[in-house]
Amino acid sequence: MMPRYQGRLFPFIIILALVLVLSATAIKAQAEGQNPTPIVITLTPGGGPTVLPTDEGSLPPDRFEPNNDAQTATPIGLQAETDLTLVDADVDAFTGYLKAGQTVQIGTTVYGGLDSHLALYWDGQLLVENDDRSPIDVGSLVTWTAPADGWYVALVTKATLYDGRYDLTTALVEPTATPTAVPTALPSPTPTPTSSPTPILQPDLAEPNNSPETARPVTPGVHTTYTVGAGDVDYFTFIAKAGSRYVCETVTDQV
Repeated sequence: MMPRYQGRLFPFIIILALVLVLSATAIKAQAEGQNPTPIVITLTPGGGPTVLPTDEGSLPPDRFEPNNDAQTATPIGLQAETDLTLVDADVDAFTGYLKAGQTVQIGTTVYGGLDSHLALYWDGQLLVENDDRSPIDVGSLVTWTAPADGWYVALVTKATLYDGRYDLTTALVEPTATPTAVPTALPSPTPTPTSSPTPILQPDLAEPNNSPETARPVTPGVHTTYTVGAGDVDYFTFIAKAGSRYVCETVTDQV
């Protein structure tokens, strides 16, 4: 009687012999200059949606695009237009109608690090422009009185490299002989320091910014919260404009 394991060994011997014959055939074909067709095995992953890369950091065009010049300017009245965007080299043009003697005031309120520049044109001529409302407000504000009935064009552009959102407001105002002075902010009283255990701080979103080469870009007038842990050094950079005076201040609730 044949042992039980011999019955299992017989098919294995046949398979091994078949593999050796196929290998010898392939070696012979290569020696004779033939190029046997290779066997290609394609592995298909299991079912599931294909994940496509997305650009999560970019801002979408606003509802008025394209309005990049006087010919495509968006007609506006005396109201507020919110959630507008400036991205890359985008320019937003708006146009409105004024009667002789009317004084219009147009302003931008900026978000997300945007620094706007606002220019007002009449009959193709630049009338007035403004970069910053004040040393601590990088929005823009212009006021102008129309000499005759007609259409004006307002152009909103970026004053720096940073993209962002903004709101545009347009209103009629009474003409004034002198501009309203910006109130001076009074310093807050310094809190009395108290001893407390030093907490373990998590790195902020600006990290790593421990050298001038990795400095975090910031926009003047925009307040942001950062952390400084033991041994940490934070570098920041911003675009300075000629003739402007800048003050850098840090406020902390720890000693």
